[in-house]
Amino acid sequence: MSPTIPLDRRVPLRAIFPEREMMLSPKWFVIGAALAAFLLIITYDLMFGIAAGVLLAVIAAIRIGFAVWLAPERGAPESERGALVERFRRLSRNRRKARIKELGAKQGPDAS
Repeated sequence: MSPTIPLDRRVPLRAIFPEREMMLSPKWFVIGAALAAFLLIITYDLMFGIAAGVLLAVIAAIRIGFAVWLAPERGAPESERGALVERFRRLSRNRRKARIKELGAKQGPDAS
């Protein structure tokens, strides 16, 4: 039987969501709101809607340009936060394994 960590010694689990693990990224809500606003404007006035569409296209082109320019190199982590979260998880697993091993050593080989 594997040793268990006492309740008072357990590390509290916190919700940490790296960017890739979220079910729906907030950027999709912003994009949806922009498209809805564009559709409302274009149904109100065609010329005003075309102007708003051009403005949205320019903003999207600038955003894509920055994304390509600032993209991480091959093999580099996608974000500093993602790398930090992964490092934290790895250290947490190592601490948990060490604690279990330590508790097993304290109980002795005859404890089952």
